[in-house]
Amino acid sequence: LLVLAPRHVERIKEIKGELGGRNLRAVRSSAAETSVELPDCLLIDTTGDLPLWYNIATIVFIGKSLTAHGGQNPVEAISARKPVIFGPHMENFASLAKQIIENDGAVCVENSQHLIEEARRLLRDPAEREKLVTNALGVILPHREAAARTAALIERMSAYH
Repeated sequence: LLVLAPRHVERIKEIKGELGGRNLRAVRSSAAETSVELPDCLLIDTTGDLPLWYNIATIVFIGKSLTAHGGQNPVEAISARKPVIFGPHMENFASLAKQIIENDGAVCVENSQHLIEEARRLLRDPAEREKLVTNALGVILPHREAAARTAALIERMSAYH
């Protein structure tokens, strides 16, 4: 089952049309209970539910990264212990993406065909998926409490003024 979570819910109708043009039956998550048969694709049209969907995912593709749109944040997927694939356009998270790739914690693909190939490879290789997750967690976990540490530092510094 392919699960798509568009950042902008208002695009669901357009996406559903594109999938239909490819003979893929798509159902909105809010209407999934009324669907009689299993769809090819589930379109997430609710907010705040992405962490739940990560729990059932096998791999996660980071959106807006195949085209020059800067990519989305991979931290939530990695924190859910899911291996991530992203495209060459992770400009919005360039430093993080670079660190993750340098530490063999994600797969970077060049185009949609490469995405399909790598997704198939990872679906067949649980050991590789686990290696990617472990390596990616090694990159993000040291930064997890950064906001709290920064706030504590500011609080201590303000005591001197």
